[in-house]
Amino acid sequence: MKNKHAFICHGGLGDIYIQLLKIKDLDIKSCDIYYRDQMLTHVEDIRILCESQSEVEKFDALNIEQSNEYLDNLKKELEPQYDNVLVLDSTLTNISNVEKITLPEWTTPYDTEYVTINTGAGDWTIADIDPHNTNRRWDYGELQSVVEGIVTKTDLSVILIGKPMSLPPFNNKKIINESEKNIIEQINIIKHAKLNIGFEGFNLVAAMSFNKKMIVKNNPPNHKFEEKNIRYLDEEAYSNIITLDSFSPRDFLPTIMNLRKGLL
Repeated sequence: MKNKHAFICHGGLGDIYIQLLKIKDLDIKSCDIYYRDQMLTHVEDIRILCESQSEVEKFDALNIEQSNEYLDNLKKELEPQYDNVLVLDSTLTNISNVEKITLPEWTTPYDTEYVTINTGAGDWTIADIDPHNTNRRWDYGELQSVVEGIVTKTDLSVILIGKPMSLPPFNNKKIINESEKNIIEQINIIKHAKLNIGFEGFNLVAAMSFNKKMIVKNNPPNHKFEEKNIRYLDEEAYSNIITLDSFSPRDFLPTIMNLRKGLL
């Protein structure tokens, strides 16, 4: 064998981002990733993300129910081919100082400093009202009011990222829809933002891994941020988060105005 490692990964885009951080923190030179999930909702983004990292030689995806029994059996099946095989979860205790995702060099294409707004999180193949997606979607009237409020009341531009989708028309050159950008470009946009705004999920995980400030919508009972028990956040990450129970303009815009001096 060739000092080769294999990792069995599962979950959504945020879960795989966490698992990739755990792989990078091991400081290994090469590995293969076996991604197993019953939905494969974000599989192409996950593939692009994993294959962008120099350590990853092979990415193998399969649509299958990832029961503990299945994952254990897959581990046993792979062990004769590798020096080490690990089934990874998406728990992380050091997201603020973990090894960072490798990204291309950044040359900003924007004329001003900016905040990002995530278009939504969760599983887009199931209904918005499904418990999995609770508190992870915008009311688009509120989104339009918040975006226009930020660009008119501050010197910041707004970059919209997330799932590619049709959004309300914005008649302001400081509002830029980059939801069509690929996952690596969007991570770079998150990394260089003055502030990231969105929901529990990949957007939050990526922002916290680069020690960025973020406004996030509270998401009880699944993710109640005040209890500080989110499986991938550490104390420094919690200090970088402002949690709001509502993303309505009445609640949101005063928070932006209070942050303005510190951001600029």
